[in-house]
Amino acid sequence: MANDTLNTSYAVNLSTVYRRLPLLERAAAARADGFTEVESWWDFDNAAPDHEEMEAYIRTLKEQSLKLIAINSYGGNRRIGETGIASLPDRADEFRKSIASVKRVFALTGARKSNVAFGVRDLRWSQAEQLETGRLQYDWAARDMAELGATILIEPLSGMKDGSYPFVDGYDVRDFIEHDLGKPTNVKLLFDTYHLAVAGLDVVKAWSDLHDVVGHVQFADFPGRGAPGSGRLDFAALEAAMASDGYEGKAVLEYM
Repeated sequence: MANDTLNTSYAVNLSTVYRRLPLLERAAAARADGFTEVESWWDFDNAAPDHEEMEAYIRTLKEQSLKLIAINSYGGNRRIGETGIASLPDRADEFRKSIASVKRVFALTGARKSNVAFGVRDLRWSQAEQLETGRLQYDWAARDMAELGATILIEPLSGMKDGSYPFVDGYDVRDFIEHDLGKPTNVKLLFDTYHLAVAGLDVVKAWSDLHDVVGHVQFADFPGRGAPGSGRLDFAALEAAMASDGYEGKAVLEYM
């Protein structure tokens, strides 16, 4: 990451690019690499971490003059394969606590975007029950975030073509936003180049089809989920399309 143009043109994900560092050392590493804007996964162990833990992390961002632009909401225990809790009826209260925690981060940092994961298929409930629970939770979260001018992001995830996760290619996210949620203005697609490429999409064409509903962009190459230029995705063509369509946000480097 020695290229100054790259560093000033992109934001970076602290949880992927600096994942091998302790949580409280990642901000300094990103600043040393020349970045000024960052995003993060939810790197706390629960939906409602104590204030001291959260503030210690946020203090590292402020000490490095880093602007946090987006953070995931709590998505459950990643170590056992949980990918979101929005659609799980028995975790509705936990989900709402997670949104309250995100709002605390927003208040402390000025960030206004949160990636909120749906949750994998759970056979204790029917698909229809999980879909309705997820719909109600996203609808509630969107309304709760609207007072802050904040945006809920929904990300398609690769490797879930077995039906265990409902969103794999971006088009399904668009359909959910438009048809199930009634197209709220503050629920948007997270356009992740790696996940879309794994789904078999041409990312430039996908951008052309989906850009109207995109609220955030993440870059990682394919195959391998490495830095742009390590695989075969045409980022120059994608960035030209993004500029042509008037995308004003930053692309975030979210490679491993």
